[in-house]
Amino acid sequence: MAARKKSGRSKKAGRSKRRAPRQAIDETLARLQRELPPNLGRAVAQLRSRLRDLEKQLDRARSESEKRFFRQQKQLRGELVRLLKRLERAVAPAPSKAPRKQKRAKKKTRPVRRAKPAAAARRPAAPAVPKPAAPAAPAAPGAPPPPPSGLPPTLLP
Repeated sequence: MAARKKSGRSKKAGRSKRRAPRQAIDETLARLQRELPPNLGRAVAQLRSRLRDLEKQLDRARSESEKRFFRQQKQLRGELVRLLKRLERAVAPAPSKAPRKQKRAKKKTRPVRRAKPAAAARRPAAPAVPKPAAPAAPAAPGAPPPPPSGLPPTLLP
């Protein structure tokens, strides 16, 4: 006896079950569009295009949601690590007060002397302040004593 041939329809139905559900729905709607009268077929075509647009929007929203979730998850993990380190430092025993190694002292360097500007070299030297002369004669009795050197007369007692 010869083996019976299976119909093509059952193979197609089996393949659509294995494929992604979206593709299976699209194939089913396409078949429905071919079987219906033209006016209803156009309505099914519009339905298919709107369904594809809706699926694209859903995919975009899902990917944005996943990105936002992963970004927040990364931020929270970082905060958790910082808090755990802080907790470990708070709970850890105090370090022993062993003498620490002293750092090497840096060599002291002489400050760099800058050359005087040319204008300062041309300035004339300030006139020398003459020293007060010694009093020639003793002061008269009852007269105020002479001011001490370097103090103005207004500051005398």
